[in-house]
Amino acid sequence: MSLLALFTAAYVHEWALGDRSPACGCLGAVSTPEESGIWVVARNVLLMGALAAGLWSSLPRGRDAPARAGEEWRSAPAPRGFTLVETLIVMVLVAMLVALAMPTLGRVRERARVGASLANLRSHASIIHAYAGEHREHLPYLTSPTATFSVIRSLSAGVAVRTRYFGTYILWNVGLADAYYDGRPRHASFRSPLRRPDDTRWLHYALSCSFQADPDYYAPETRTYPPEQWRATRLGEVLFPSGKTLLADDAVTPSAMAFVSYQPQRVRFPLAFVDASAAEIPWSRAGKQMPSGDGGPVTLNYGHENSLIAPLRHALHGVRGRDVIR
Repeated sequence: MSLLALFTAAYVHEWALGDRSPACGCLGAVSTPEESGIWVVARNVLLMGALAAGLWSSLPRGRDAPARAGEEWRSAPAPRGFTLVETLIVMVLVAMLVALAMPTLGRVRERARVGASLANLRSHASIIHAYAGEHREHLPYLTSPTATFSVIRSLSAGVAVRTRYFGTYILWNVGLADAYYDGRPRHASFRSPLRRPDDTRWLHYALSCSFQADPDYYAPETRTYPPEQWRATRLGEVLFPSGKTLLADDAVTPSAMAFVSYQPQRVRFPLAFVDASAAEIPWSRAGKQMPSGDGGPVTLNYGHENSLIAPLRHALHGVRGRDVIR
């Protein structure tokens, strides 16, 4: 009970410093970032009360108590079972301990899923590097800037998908399947462990569209009417390989409304970078982004997303910029 009281005091101290839901794992874990710290403190106080009641009920009294000095010890009491109060206290304690453990166990499972997603990202980044090595350093470039629609194919799987120019970002798995994924555009590694149960997509790792346009396309003052600045880019054009997003786990990309309604500083994104590393990055480390992303009125629906809906992948100045500040 003393340890629980100490943990609760530490939680209250951290909470008092201004964090609504402290990231304290000392019996102060909560299940969601929005859960109030008042619930945590009340829960711990109730638990301490139950522990105190259990200790009080176990103290020897009456015939169970030892005699005072000079008196003979009373006869040992007859064996007895648990009282109803003791049984209820035990049930309450078990229930509260389970409630305390659940958020922590949930976070452990979540971290395991994030680790699995990062492993997938590193693997895909290495394969894209292999592709670039066989295509004069060009990153995957599978559509035509002058065509209204392009077709991306996997001959081994008999798959052909019609798409607009920036469609490579969600179809690169089809174009690379034959040479690098045993002809399987639905390879298991394309699905993120972080996906929701209702998410049936087969590709959750989006390729940054920065690699399909000239760096000037990703600056408001230099963007011109498409398709003048749409072209393939090379690895050598990337100025900050450890800060430029190559792939992003789309399973955890929030919509614009969700991103605004939740605390941005708590949102994190699993990313792979051009140097083939991968990490989970908080929004607070975002570099300067092109506000309209790949889209905007000038693209006439050829673009697909903006930097708010798909954060940390639309660096200002494209391949010459930084999505993440290290």
